[in-house]
Amino acid sequence: MTEVREPRGADAARLLYADAARRLSDFSRRLVPTSRDHDGGDYLREALLATREAERLLALAVVVERASGTTWETIGDTAEGITRQSAQKKWADTAVMVTALAEGIPTGALRSRGVSTAAGLAEDLDVWYVRHRRPGDIDDDAERPISGYLLDPGPAPDLSAYDTGPDEAYEWLLSDHPWARVERLRRAESGWDDELRNAATVRDWTDRMQSTDRRERYPHNPEIAENLRGLADLMRPIADDQQLRAHLDAAVPDDVRVQQLRARWVTHQHAQGQDDYRYPEHLLGLGAAAYPPPVSGSGRSSGTEDDR
Repeated sequence: MTEVREPRGADAARLLYADAARRLSDFSRRLVPTSRDHDGGDYLREALLATREAERLLALAVVVERASGTTWETIGDTAEGITRQSAQKKWADTAVMVTALAEGIPTGALRSRGVSTAAGLAEDLDVWYVRHRRPGDIDDDAERPISGYLLDPGPAPDLSAYDTGPDEAYEWLLSDHPWARVERLRRAESGWDDELRNAATVRDWTDRMQSTDRRERYPHNPEIAENLRGLADLMRPIADDQQLRAHLDAAVPDDVRVQQLRARWVTHQHAQGQDDYRYPEHLLGLGAAAYPPPVSGSGRSSGTEDDR
């Protein structure tokens, strides 16, 4: 059963960053109409308030980066090339916030935003984002574009019989959903094991053929002896290559391999006439946990993604 987890560290900082971006967006949107009445200094006053909101967003960006392990050197380089020491001095207050968020978002910070839980804040942001979403936006088809990353789907079920034949089912298998990753690794390891077993069987047979006096075994059929020798000589390099490829494939990390598979899938979709196809944003990142395996893949035995 999918559960909502409490965000901590960088996850908690990312949620506060999203809320700050919402506040800046709402405040800036109110400045757009030209029909508003203004007294002297009002425009400057509004711009200064917008700048403070932007500075709050900037400070939270530094909190996210630091909580995610980004070095001060990188932060300084990104912030118009300032030094590490200058970056630390400029955003010295963020260290306290990074420490506090390691245990989650403080109750006071949630209460000031009109919610009692981090999940409630994330769901409020879901509603806000969906209301303002336009075609072509990131996550333009996601139902939980903010809160999705808080979902914990629990232990992976047995998906060994899940059919990846339907497009949406295969698409999901290439996603960042925790269950998809577990199943990808299981299928890949099963494929490597099969390759290695097959290669080992052939190599054992060629070893026997090369160590056996075939003429003594087939004294009346020298052609059989010669054919077996030729077949062993032919099959040995094939088995060696199969074994090597299995070992090389197994050494590729899942995140690298899945990027390659996604690229191939996009190319396949384009070749099928889906010129505007792109891999769905909602299936990427932590938010992918909000999207379980499509039902179209249930009920039939499956092959691996390489069977497509």
